[in-house]
Amino acid sequence: MPVLTDDQPQSSPRRFIPRDKHWSPFTWRNHLHMVYSLDPFRTLKCDARANCKFSQNTATSSYRFDDLNNCLRGGTPTVLYDKDFYISMAHTTLFRHQPEWKRYYTANLLVLRASESGHQVVYLSEPIEVHPMLLNSIPIVRKEFIIDPFLFPVTLLVETNDSIVVGGHINDHSSYLFRLTGLRKFMEKVMARSRQLGTSGPADGFLNNLSREFAGRKSGYRFKTST
Repeated sequence: MPVLTDDQPQSSPRRFIPRDKHWSPFTWRNHLHMVYSLDPFRTLKCDARANCKFSQNTATSSYRFDDLNNCLRGGTPTVLYDKDFYISMAHTTLFRHQPEWKRYYTANLLVLRASESGHQVVYLSEPIEVHPMLLNSIPIVRKEFIIDPFLFPVTLLVETNDSIVVGGHINDHSSYLFRLTGLRKFMEKVMARSRQLGTSGPADGFLNNLSREFAGRKSGYRFKTST
């Protein structure tokens, strides 16, 4: 199990226990790395014994994880697509205003560019959609917390430069494999565009706000924040 050796999780839980999960592993320059959080963007570099230290950290010293504001989180491993470009499927956890505190989940495709000057997220998709006939045919396990059916991504395989397979579960109940195709032209555009960007990556808070905006646009719901 990976161990964080140079710091402690920066948690400020709304409920009873601190949370430290959804790390997303990837291999770069023959070393194991972990995306520790997406926004603020923090990565770990791990040795052969899985002792990990922060190698990139945009968080301020006063930052604390917040259940409501830090809605964009890891999902699948971050898998090499081409050269220094990686793909993963992240997820959002949001809390509806009405019915109050009901959770709402999305799955979002994410592209990471790795470089010596600093890794950065260069693309985040709108929520990946699954046909409602499938979503609504599967029982929701945690009905006291969730009323909207959802896909939760947990693993990813790059089949070709034009297709990936995502493994996940629907509604905490049933496991499925999904194939996404037509990636080649899309990724060519993302990679070409990212080379025109700077190396600093999105400002802290941008990806959380963007993913919340995407979810609201898709669902028509309003979601809670801490501010």
